[in-house]
Amino acid sequence: MYIVPHLTAQRAETVRRRAVLTLLGLCFVAGHAGGLGLVPLLVLMGLFGVFTTPIETLKTELREAVESQWEWALALFVGWALLSSLWSPYEKASINALKLVFGLIFFEVGRRAFITAAGTCFVKPTNRFQSLMMVLPVIAAILLCLDIISGFGLSFAVDPPQAGEDLERRRADAIMNTANGLVFLILMSSPSIILLLWTRYRGPIIAVLLLALLIVTAALSGLNVGIAALILSVCAMLSAAFYPRATLNTLTASAMALIAFAPILAAFAMWSSSAFRASLPFSWEHRLVTWSYVGEKIREHPIMGHGFDASRTFDGTFSARGFDNLPVVSLHPHNAGLQIWLETGVIGAIFAATVLWTLGQAATRFAQGGRARAMVCAGLITPIILIASVSYGVWQEWWWATLFISAGVLHLVPRTKKTPTA
Repeated sequence: MYIVPHLTAQRAETVRRRAVLTLLGLCFVAGHAGGLGLVPLLVLMGLFGVFTTPIETLKTELREAVESQWEWALALFVGWALLSSLWSPYEKASINALKLVFGLIFFEVGRRAFITAAGTCFVKPTNRFQSLMMVLPVIAAILLCLDIISGFGLSFAVDPPQAGEDLERRRADAIMNTANGLVFLILMSSPSIILLLWTRYRGPIIAVLLLALLIVTAALSGLNVGIAALILSVCAMLSAAFYPRATLNTLTASAMALIAFAPILAAFAMWSSSAFRASLPFSWEHRLVTWSYVGEKIREHPIMGHGFDASRTFDGTFSARGFDNLPVVSLHPHNAGLQIWLETGVIGAIFAATVLWTLGQAATRFAQGGRARAMVCAGLITPIILIASVSYGVWQEWWWATLFISAGVLHLVPRTKKTPTA
């Protein structure tokens, strides 16, 4: 029995697979456009999943969710963040926190719908979802590279500037959108590379091409963290090929340490000299100034934090390289650990570290499905850790949507054999 009356099992499966397949393809378009479209696409994915899944199966999935350690840990963390909105100085904190809570519920439903639609994946023959994940990242990387080379000609062709519109602002928006699109592709690259290596005769050649395209695109856009993320992702995958459990445990411990000991990073930023900061690219000088300032703010409310989205209210300024009145904090601290400490205090940091530990355990269990799955987990976790440490805000919905889509795509990687216990 289904929620939709008179729906047959065959019809439901067909609708679900086609809908999720189409929405997955549209995710790559939304990624190129800046990522905001990923949120409604993942929500739609979840709705299709709910309405085309038998009620008994939905009950089983609900029981699994209730028994899931990482989902309980995430609920506690986000619940504390929601509670912290009560003492936040930001006037829209409670609204934004509620949006995040409900968004995460729909994101998880969307992730499960994707897994159900994709089905059980084996090495051969590949299904349509696997084929799509091997083709679309390459096409998307080519289009993104061409867009940047052409001065965002593709972006402006799809959405041309209107008469009287500020062209510099449009260009700045295009730079940000393509940077977000590149980050989305970086997270999608690990599953694509592993699928190519395991299921295609000339897969290694295409995998190298994809990596080269992404590195060139990152270099052209000046996104150095993207280059570092790709290189470290490949290194992590190679390590996981030989030492799967040790690699995943190391990555889990590293992620937890970056949250738990984030104030130490702020302390180093405070101790850095003006000469050292001036020797860095301006974006990194700005980060050091931000992290130093955030460290001082953390000391004001170390236990409970300043409240959800409080970093939006900090209006401190600084001068550097001939410019005055530069904002010290631009919306968020550009470091997940520091933002969690700043807004939710040590309590939030403990909850966040617990989420990462439970996710690490889940990744280790997933990796027991074979070397391919161990490698793809390591290849995905590594860029997430790096990018979250220097870039996006913790509460950005499109970033969360990207993470849940990435987690769903992992299940396209074939189960091969039980991994070594090394």
